[in-house]
Amino acid sequence: MTKLFLKIIPFLIIVQTFGQEINITSSRSELINGFPNYLTVKSKNLKRLRFETDNGKIETLSGDQIIVSPKAIGNLKVMVFDKDLKIFERIFQVKDLKPVLYFSTLKTEQTIVSESDLLKIDTVSLYFPDLGCSDFSDTSFKCDIIIKNNNETVLFTTNSKRIPDNVREKLLTLKEGDEINFKNIIYTVGNKEFHADNVSLKVK
Repeated sequence: MTKLFLKIIPFLIIVQTFGQEINITSSRSELINGFPNYLTVKSKNLKRLRFETDNGKIETLSGDQIIVSPKAIGNLKVMVFDKDLKIFERIFQVKDLKPVLYFSTLKTEQTIVSESDLLKIDTVSLYFPDLGCSDFSDTSFKCDIIIKNNNETVLFTTNSKRIPDNVREKLLTLKEGDEINFKNIIYTVGNKEFHADNVSLKVK
């Protein structure tokens, strides 16, 4: 028993020593699913280390960075090896991107609109708060526009960020208390769908 314990001690010392020298950090509180996430590795022995993950793929860059591309939301574990010995691991949380629908002619988060505001609304816009740049080339957009006025509810579906002419014509007839609801908002980038929260506007 004593001999076995003496053999284990050096192993424990190695793990403890390396574990104290390594740290992996992210500029985001949560990693983004389906996108490259840049992580910074702090270690005195970076060149001899190997990295693995249990969620997606991981790449090593020059310098002190690695890239993790998760394939699912939930937990993501980054494991660090020195040869075949695992010496460190850290768990990150992964979330899906959620786009935000807004109108360039309205103030941020404005939900009460005047009749003159309605005249200016001709397009909708979307952006990802978690990304520094949301300008993608291969995109498509779809949503339902539900207009409620005079105890009447009318449903329109659009496949364009530009408000269709028949919807704009209806908007111009709205009065105080009427509502415009944007629902089932789907923003597609490449072959991946993102769903935005519903947006409701009310005429004052």
